[in-house]
Amino acid sequence: MVSDTEAKAIVSANLTRLLDEQGHSRYWLSKQTGDDQSKISRIISLESIPSAGFLMRAADALDVSLDEIMKENAIA
Repeated sequence: MVSDTEAKAIVSANLTRLLDEQGHSRYWLSKQTGDDQSKISRIISLESIPSAGFLMRAADALDVSLDEIMKENAIA
């Protein structure tokens, strides 16, 4: 089981990677999920733990599985 700190780092790394790979910005993700851009920035900068609802909305917006956002091996 991962700690809160590890979980934040995993989600941050995966969101950053997916946004970069798909050529999208945090602003784009905020518009797709309906969440404030500041909320997304706090999640990516490790200041906030994302809710399950946000993770599901982000996965839908990025057209990936929830596992793709939560997988540990993305931070190497």
